[in-house]
Amino acid sequence: MESQKGNRVVRVAIAGDGLDRESLRQAIEQMRAIGGPAGRLGAMIAERLDALPDERKLRRDAAIVALAETFDGKPWQVAGEAASAILRYATSAWKRRDCRLAAPPLEYAGSPAKLALFAIMREGGGAVIGQKQIAKLVARAGIAATRCFSGETHGTQIAVSMSIASCEADYRQTTDRKGPGPMNAQPKPHELEALAALARQPSTKKLLADDRSRRIAERQAGVDRIKALDANGALEWPAGQAAIKEAVAKCRQAECRLREANDALLAATAAASKASWAYTRARETEEAALIAGADLATISAWRNEMLDEMAALQRSGVLVHSESVERHPVTRKEVRRGFSNAKSVSARLAAVRAAFEEAGVLALEPDQARLPAIIAEARASWPKVDANPELAGTPAAGGPR
Repeated sequence: MESQKGNRVVRVAIAGDGLDRESLRQAIEQMRAIGGPAGRLGAMIAERLDALPDERKLRRDAAIVALAETFDGKPWQVAGEAASAILRYATSAWKRRDCRLAAPPLEYAGSPAKLALFAIMREGGGAVIGQKQIAKLVARAGIAATRCFSGETHGTQIAVSMSIASCEADYRQTTDRKGPGPMNAQPKPHELEALAALARQPSTKKLLADDRSRRIAERQAGVDRIKALDANGALEWPAGQAAIKEAVAKCRQAECRLREANDALLAATAAASKASWAYTRARETEEAALIAGADLATISAWRNEMLDEMAALQRSGVLVHSESVERHPVTRKEVRRGFSNAKSVSARLAAVRAAFEEAGVLALEPDQARLPAIIAEARASWPKVDANPELAGTPAAGGPR
């Protein structure tokens, strides 16, 4: 009974009811400063505290237990599956990318197993854990061990229940073994009395109360911040909703105006198309009636005559006449003067082509008996081709050489 009582006192002193290691070490220094039984108890607690694993190892062990909880079966089978999963992860995703990350990737958020694997490798420094070590951790934690891995914060935290259980197991192993050394010695009655006295000390109770007050104050500050956020949101929400409603109303008005403008455009396009179709239909009907009563034989003969004239002009070509006039007295270069009928040929060809293009208008002439006179007038208007360009005085390109 005394041994169990001593274990509970050591458990309270080590766990500190939620104290972190730094606060516990400060309490130990205060115990040593008091001296007497409190000083001896402080030295004993410091010895137990130094024997505990560091926080990274505790976080890694907690992540291993969380990974094991994702498998079903006996503890040894669960440990084997967890070890295989750790090995696969260490040789694949961890080796390729995750080893360079400070926090797990976002795609791991929905998978507790992947989050646990990342925490195991990160807190363990990339070391692979074997099946035997995992089986020990699973057996120590039990099937209902508290999950110490939080997926929302992408990190690990130490559960107080597992910390107390680990401390009690370590203390029980060290006190039940036989052998020399202060860690293996059974607690003596006066040590148990000192432990019980320390548990009743006002300074110990005050230390625990101060730490509890600090944690309560921190949580209260968080609650106050949430209330402030809620208050600001309650003030900003109506204004945001009003702005949204106003913007929606403007969008609807703009859509109505756009729809009206689009309808007007479609109506105008339809009216223009209808008017254009009516104009084309009426014009084609009138032209067809005029063409049906026209002298098409005369018009066809006139077109054939113009085609023959254009072919004759293209066959005759351009006449060029050049003559050496004199030689320069200083440079002794020969000066040439050239004459060509190219302009007259081009002018006559252009006139014939224009008349050919306008031949179709003759079918719309009201008095078809005037077609020979109109054709003769057009023929007479064509420019003549210079037969002797030198007499016409049309110089061609040329110069001294």
